[in-house]
Amino acid sequence: MFNRIQNRILFSYIVVLISSFLVVLIAASLFIHKTYFSYALNDLKDDAGLFIDEFTKDAIINKNIDFLRKIIKKQGEDYSIDIFDNQGALLAGSEHMDFKRQEFEQPEFKIAPSEGYGYAIRPGEDKVKTVYVAIPIIENGSWIGFVRISTPLLYIEKTIYRLRSYVIFIFIFSIPISFLISIFLAQSISRPLIEMTKAAKKISSGDLNSHVNIKRRK
Repeated sequence: MFNRIQNRILFSYIVVLISSFLVVLIAASLFIHKTYFSYALNDLKDDAGLFIDEFTKDAIINKNIDFLRKIIKKQGEDYSIDIFDNQGALLAGSEHMDFKRQEFEQPEFKIAPSEGYGYAIRPGEDKVKTVYVAIPIIENGSWIGFVRISTPLLYIEKTIYRLRSYVIFIFIFSIPISFLISIFLAQSISRPLIEMTKAAKKISSGDLNSHVNIKRRK
């Protein structure tokens, strides 16, 4: 009977602790995904902005394709760069050079004025899920073209997966510690109950001198 009281208290603590850990784990996982994805988008936007300067603007206005190709060759290995004019014609690109290709129907060109860029996730030309980020090129208050940067979603998901793995590891590591804490708390709470139960049994059997020595707790 005494063990049953302690086990019920212990079980309640474990259920509450594990439930709390699971809620925190899910919330942390969603937070990591949202936060890092937002960070990755801003990072891509900043990388795309590195390709915009006065020389790039002059090359777009004058349709200096050779100069734009040279700029694109400076790109990093983890992403691709495309430069468009304000009509949506591709002027120079990392992977394709179809100058008449129209791209304005793609979602990433629906640029939010408050954010200064647009993005979309869809399969690329190689059928791999890709993140596209487009930012406008502005000269004298007018849009003269766009820079679009793209990278496989896999790169972003790998980092998110790694961060989630750290959180899961911490969760797993915390379980035995929480279990030990639960045992300690269950024992400290059940001890006075067990002592009262023992004293009640003695009194019921005729031992009226029996008493319970329980310290007052806040």
